[in-house]
Amino acid sequence: MSDIKSLSADYFDSKSEEYTNDYYLNQQTHPKWARQKSIVSFVRKYLQSSNTKILDIGCGPGLLEEDLSNLSYKGIGMDISKEMIKLSKQRAQSKGFNESWEFVCGDCEDTRLEPESIDCVIASGVIEYMPEDNKMLEEVNRVLKVEGLFILNVTNVFGVSTSLNRLSHYLKGIPGVMRLADFVKIRLLESNTKAKRLSFIPRKHIPSAFIKNARRNGFELLDDVYQGFTLLPAPFDQIFNKLIGRKFIDLERLNNTPLRVLGASYLVCLTKKA
Repeated sequence: MSDIKSLSADYFDSKSEEYTNDYYLNQQTHPKWARQKSIVSFVRKYLQSSNTKILDIGCGPGLLEEDLSNLSYKGIGMDISKEMIKLSKQRAQSKGFNESWEFVCGDCEDTRLEPESIDCVIASGVIEYMPEDNKMLEEVNRVLKVEGLFILNVTNVFGVSTSLNRLSHYLKGIPGVMRLADFVKIRLLESNTKAKRLSFIPRKHIPSAFIKNARRNGFELLDDVYQGFTLLPAPFDQIFNKLIGRKFIDLERLNNTPLRVLGASYLVCLTKKA
C-alpha cells in the first residue's frame, strides 16, 4: 500500500471506536450526519427498487448501512480497517441488519468482486485517503453495472471550513500547541474529546476537475450537493458558533446560490455510461 493509504488504515485501526464516538455518536450535529442523510436521499431518488445490491466502500462502523437497511436496501460494507469492520459487524448484529448486509475487509482499488455485479457504489470519506483517483475510479467502473450509481464525496479545496487544515496540521506539530488546542476544545467548546493530529494530510479536490476526470473514467454527473458551510475556517467557526449559537443562520442554503462552491464537502451522484 502507498504511504497515505497505509497510514490511514493504521489510523482507523487504532482509533476506530474513538473516531466513531467523536465524529458520530457524540455529535448529532456533526456535518458527517448531514452528508449521510444526503447519501440516503440520493439512493432513494435514483435507486428506486430495493431489490438491488449496494457496495459501500469505506463503510466505517456501519451507520449508513443501518439507515439503508431500514429502507430494505441490501449489500456489502467494505473497509480497509479490520477494526472498523469489527464495529460494523457488531452494530449489524445488535441492530438486526446482519442478514441484509455483509461486512468484509477489503481494498477499494482492488475489491476482488465480480465485474458488473453491483447496482450502486458509495464512497464517502474514502478518496481523500488514496494516493490518486484513477485506480479507485477504474475499479468502481469495473464492478458497477451499466447505468449503475456511484455516490462519492470529495473534500473541496475551496471550502471555507477546511481552508486552514494544512496549516493547522503543521502548527499542531509545534511543542505545546496540542495542549492549547485541547484547552480550547474541552474548556471553551465544552467538547468531550481532545484535539487530534493525523500523521498524514488527507487530499482535497477541485470539484470541476474531479468531474472531468470522472467523465474520462466512464461516469456522468446526475446530481450533486455542496455541504459543510461556515463563515470562518475551523476551529474559529466552532468558537463563533459557541458564542452566537448554531442556529444563528442556516448556511446550508448557500448550496442553492453561486456561493455553493465554498462548501467543504462536495457530494456527487454519478452514473456509469453505457
